[in-house]
Amino acid sequence: RPGGGFSLQKQQNMLAAPLARAAAALPRRGFATVRVTMRAAPITGASLTEGVGVVAEAGGGFAKGDVVYATGVSASWGDARPVDVEAARAVKLPAGTPAARGAHFGAAATAQGLLEGVGKGDAVLHLGAEGAVGQVVAQLCAARGAHAVSLVGADVLDPEDAVEVLKGVGAFAAAPAHFAASPAFRAVIADLPAPPKLLVADLAAVDVAAVDAVLVAMRGGVAAGRAAVDAADARDVRDAKALA
Repeated sequence: RPGGGFSLQKQQNMLAAPLARAAAALPRRGFATVRVTMRAAPITGASLTEGVGVVAEAGGGFAKGDVVYATGVSASWGDARPVDVEAARAVKLPAGTPAARGAHFGAAATAQGLLEGVGKGDAVLHLGAEGAVGQVVAQLCAARGAHAVSLVGADVLDPEDAVEVLKGVGAFAAAPAHFAASPAFRAVIADLPAPPKLLVADLAAVDVAAVDAVLVAMRGGVAAGRAAVDAADARDVRDAKALA
């Protein structure tokens, strides 16, 4: 929150509650595995690491035919054979959930957890918003009457297309990341109906310079923001970090 400082402890506390509730809602299955035939997945890389599938053999608390969303998958695109998935990393989806929609359950859950406490009239800044999480953040903000300011990462091949997508799904404002360094961006922040309540950064897609520019615009602590970015775990490419 502007002027209040940025700390990793606040970041961890913000994410801990929704993750704990999600974990508590899942059956305790230890290290049991379940065989799943994958049906759909978000395109996040050369291999298939998450997505929706159908349980091929009963086990791990699941029945044959259950539709599940699973993470920690190790498979190849187009692989028709069932794969072993740790049961604790799978969750049963409601009957009739379209596979293509369910494949983005992870992005939706991440966005929902990050936006806990964000409501009507609040403003959210999102750096690296071109991904699935960023698109859901923009949609949820619009649905709640909040204002999402979405910045597209510098490494995106067609940033203008990503900007149009974000505007189309409900972003209050969307622009390439370098826009954060312009006086016009500070004008956008000044025109918001309320000071930004939350800064979300996808650390795999945003450079520190863009983070610095946003923090300056928010009148926050650049040094503290840089330290939080440097200390975050960038190995998970979709681990959106909230700096609050």
